[in-house]
Amino acid sequence: MSFTFDGLFNFRDLGGLALNNDQLTRHGLVFRSDALDNLSPGDRRCILDKVGIGVIVDLRTAEEAGGDGLQDQRIFPELETYHLSVMPEGRIGREPFPDGRDPGALAEGYYKNLIEGAPTIGKIFGVIADSLDKDVPVLFHCAAGRDRTGLIAAILLSLVGVRNDEIARDFVRSNHHAHHIAARLEQNPLYGASTEAGLGLGPALLQAQTMEIFLELLRSRNGGASSWAASTGIPTPIIDALCAGLAPDIPDVTG
Repeated sequence: MSFTFDGLFNFRDLGGLALNNDQLTRHGLVFRSDALDNLSPGDRRCILDKVGIGVIVDLRTAEEAGGDGLQDQRIFPELETYHLSVMPEGRIGREPFPDGRDPGALAEGYYKNLIEGAPTIGKIFGVIADSLDKDVPVLFHCAAGRDRTGLIAAILLSLVGVRNDEIARDFVRSNHHAHHIAARLEQNPLYGASTEAGLGLGPALLQAQTMEIFLELLRSRNGGASSWAASTGIPTPIIDALCAGLAPDIPDVTG
């Protein structure tokens, strides 16, 4: 099911993606998005009543999330909200980050965030796993819903056995409303200083090659998502809960 919002451009369900066993991830349980700061009253009702979100994870820095990391809590006081920043404070808008025109550079940027943010990413997966275990739909997001959100989505999907080409396909879906998101970010001084719009280049579109390179970096340097998770200390029950919640059971054909 698709949803239309007034103040969200990059919201989507991570259901319906092909697994390595040819089944599909479950719909209606895990969602990704851009920031929730510009929701209309109708958007808010849709998230609560139609989508049924019960848990929200904000991947932004505290500076981005209202200065204290509590922006989502103010928007949705009735929901369980978490502020778990993937990146250190003070980096957004001050340190350059590849924009996607160079797929290899952006893939390395994602890998750097993965390694530096590993402890926090483990906590993020713990929240998602707990939500899935309780059958409560969960939403995670950053500002644009493409880079930090794309990183978490890619690792999550890889952990539950989604095919690499499907992970890349979901990744580039963030291009659909890239111009709208870029225009909104440019209005915020925190992001505006780092945009390319003033150069007449328009928003940089994501390329499937970026995700392909990132997943290969993860395989060659860490042995893949599962090995990375084990080496990071993410408990096996968390991984099991992610798989049980998002990926359908594999039929027993042993007879």
